[in-house]
Amino acid sequence: GGLQGPTYGVIWTDIDVWIMQYTNDPVSIFNFTRQGSGCGLIGPHAAGVLGNDVLWCGESNFFGLSGSGVQAIPCTVWDFIFQNLNRAQAHKVCCASNSAFGEISWFFPSGTAMENDAYVKFNTADKTWDYGYLTRTAWQDISVVGNPVGTDTGAAVYQHETGNMISGAGNSSFRSGWWAIADG
Repeated sequence: GGLQGPTYGVIWTDIDVWIMQYTNDPVSIFNFTRQGSGCGLIGPHAAGVLGNDVLWCGESNFFGLSGSGVQAIPCTVWDFIFQNLNRAQAHKVCCASNSAFGEISWFFPSGTAMENDAYVKFNTADKTWDYGYLTRTAWQDISVVGNPVGTDTGAAVYQHETGNMISGAGNSSFRSGWWAIADG
């Protein structure tokens, strides 16, 4: 997989992550530098940019690339995704940046599902995770169309973050990772 980071291109193999930077040299136009090993990309759409950071889902962990290099992201909902992921469909994992709220999500096929039906979400400001079930197969962050847009398996397009209520839903809820009473 690959994408354009804040000031460099990012290229993943299934094992490593590399950055590609323009050199302004007529002989070697780009410089390639391996930034990390053992932190490959689980699928071609499993990475996203949020602010100045590039975040992605690997085979068994989440990672971030920033000025300090590649770091594993501690995940309190690790079991929900990595023990629930349909490995035969793991290449369908879809990253969804929501820059207005400093959040990044990964939609994935759970259990025996053939398409993405669940998600985990990381809030980069307060370093918290939550998870749930929602079908999204593609995502575009804020753009000229406005707030984030996501699609489901039935080709319906949804614009997110447009109000305070889930239209047509009877009960709303959210889930979070484990926490201790001493934490709160």
